[in-house]
Amino acid sequence: CITDSHSAVSIAFVDIHNFSDRIKTLAPRQVVRIVSYYFHVYNAVAQKFKVFRLKSFGDASVFVSGVNKEPGEEQGRDTAAQDAFVVGSFCGYIIQLFSPGFSHYPQRLDNFAEAFKHEPDAPMTGIVKVRCGLHSGPATSGMIDVGKTPSFEVYGPALSLCQRMQATAI
Repeated sequence: CITDSHSAVSIAFVDIHNFSDRIKTLAPRQVVRIVSYYFHVYNAVAQKFKVFRLKSFGDASVFVSGVNKEPGEEQGRDTAAQDAFVVGSFCGYIIQLFSPGFSHYPQRLDNFAEAFKHEPDAPMTGIVKVRCGLHSGPATSGMIDVGKTPSFEVYGPALSLCQRMQATAI
C-alpha cells in the first residue's frame, strides 16, 4: 500500500450544470458521446495545466494539484499557493472555453456539431454552463489495491469541502 500525507493540495470538481435534466430525452449512446466529448476537452486542458484527473463519475470530474511532489519535497506555503493558482487557472480556462464570449466558442460549436453530425438531433449544442468547486487543504493520498483495478485515491476534508462547493455552485 503506497500512501502519502499532504499538508496542502488543491482540488477542483468540474461538472455540467443541469446535465441530468438535459439528457433525459437522449439515447444512451448520445449521453456517452457527450460525456466523452467534454471529458476529452477537460483532459486536454488538464494536460496543459499539468493538473491530475483523479476520477470521474457521471458528468463530473475531480482534478487535483499538489499530490505529485517528490518524496521529501517541501509543501510550503509558496508551493501550496502555486498549486491553488494552477487549479484555479485550470477551472477558469474550462469555464471560459465553454462560454459564448470566448473567442474559440464558434469553433467549439463546430467541433461539437462535427462530432455529432450522424446523430438525428445534435444534443446540447446550446450554451453549456460548467460549474467548478475549488478548495485547498490537507489530504491523504494512496494507491488502493482492489485486485485487477488498483486506483489512486485522495481523502480528507479538502476533498469533501470542494465537493460541497461544487454541488451548491450556481
